[in-house]
Amino acid sequence: MNMPETAFSQTRATGRPRNKALDEAILKATLELLAEVGYEGLALTEVARRAEATPPALYRRYSGKLELVSAALAYEIRTIPSECEDTGSFHGDLVALMSVIGATFTPFRVRVLTAALLASQDHPQLREQILIELESISDREWSKLMKRAFSRGELSSDRVSSIIKSLPAAYITRHILYKGTEPSAQSIEALVVEVIMPAILKQDHEHKTMF
Repeated sequence: MNMPETAFSQTRATGRPRNKALDEAILKATLELLAEVGYEGLALTEVARRAEATPPALYRRYSGKLELVSAALAYEIRTIPSECEDTGSFHGDLVALMSVIGATFTPFRVRVLTAALLASQDHPQLREQILIELESISDREWSKLMKRAFSRGELSSDRVSSIIKSLPAAYITRHILYKGTEPSAQSIEALVVEVIMPAILKQDHEHKTMF
C-alpha cells in the first residue's frame, strides 16, 4: 500500500546513502519495544542494541524518540492490508471487510497503537496522525463496499454513518484488549448479521422514505 507522505513518514535524508536493511531493523526494534515497555520506557540505546546499530547511526536518521516512534508507526501502518475483496454480495463484502479490519488490529498492533495513544497525552501529534491514517483506510474500504452494494441494487444509497463504520474496529479492538485474542469467525458473522447489517438496512430504509 502506498501511503502519502505525512508527518509520520518525513525523516531526515541527509548524509551518506541509507542502508534499507538497517532502516527496517531500527523501525522493527522500535515497534517491539513500544509494544513491550511503552513510549516512556522506550530507550534509544536499547533500540540501537536490538537493531544491531550504533547510537550515531540512529541519530543520523532521527532527531529523537518522538521522530523515531512516528517513523516506526508510519512503517507499521503501511503494512496494513487495505484491499477488501468483491464477494458478489453485501453480506459477503461485510464479512470480508471485517477480515481486513481484523488483520489491521492484530494483538501486536493493538499493543503498539495503545502505547502510542497513551503517549499522545504529551505528544498529541501521535494521536492525530494515527487517527488520520486509520480513518483514511477505513473510509476508503467502506466507500468501496457501499458503492458495490448500491450498484448491485442491494441498497438505495452508498452512504453509511460514522457510528456504523466505527463498530467493527471497536468490537475487534475491545475483544483483543479484554480477551487477548482476535474474535472468531462465528463472532464476526454474528456481528455482521445481528448488528451491522440491520443498522445499515435501517439507515437505508430511512433514506428511501425521505426521497
